[in-house]
Amino acid sequence: MSQLSSSSFFDSSLLVRDVAGSYRPADAGEVLQAALRVLAGQLRGTQITLRNPA
Repeated sequence: MSQLSSSSFFDSSLLVRDVAGSYRPADAGEVLQAALRVLAGQLRGTQITLRNPA
């Protein structure tokens, strides 16, 4: 947990915890996957219609 003592560590990073319990900045793919899980949960049970605006 010594990695968490620096407040600058949190300034611009989203963190993930590895299997050993250490925290590290999330990479872009991990952030996108988490966002997709949240969106999928919000959209579950909602019917979406896509339309071509042209």
